[in-house]
This record gives sequence, structure tokens and C-alpha cells, in this order.
Amino acid sequence: MVQDKEFMATLAKGLTVLGSFDKQRPAMTLSQAARVTGLSRATARRILRTLAELGYVAQNGREFSLSTGILKLGFAYLATQNWRTPRSSTSRAFQRGASCR
Repeated sequence: MVQDKEFMATLAKGLTVLGSFDKQRPAMTLSQAARVTGLSRATARRILRTLAELGYVAQNGREFSLSTGILKLGFAYLATQNWRTPRSSTSRAFQRGASCR
């Protein structure tokens, strides 16, 4: 467990839920999300409902999936990068990722 008094465990749990969606799990029920993240069903439910209200996940029946709102996080990061510096670590990482396809 993190010892930093400024650490927000609830935020960390929410990010864990967001990170649990992937190609193999593009959509999950509440029970699946709880199992994959190791969180209780109650905690997973509160997190998923909050993420849905904020527009980061969408609910379709019993399943939750990432929504286009999640792109705000990625775009915020991209907007802070200096793309004119070709030797930046971000640029190199992007080039490595793009060349793998």
C-alpha cells in the first residue's frame, strides 16, 4: 500500500477499472469488472456508475465499455507534448508504436 498521505486510493481504483478494459475485454459486466480488478462488487459498481456519469464509460444493459469520453484523457496528454522535437521520448515512443503495425 502506498504510504503517501496525499495518495487517493479511490482515484487509483477508478484508474484500475479504466485500465482493465482491453482488446480481450472491450465490455464487462459489473461482476466481471470486480473480478478482473480485485475490487468488491459494491466498489466496482460505484466506480463504474461514476465513470458513466462523467462520460468515460457507457452502459448497455448489464455491460460497461469505454466511451469516446475516454479520449479526453489521451488528447490532454497529446496536447502537452512538443511534437516539433523529433528526438523527444514521446516522439520516439510514438514512432516505435506506429512502426509495429
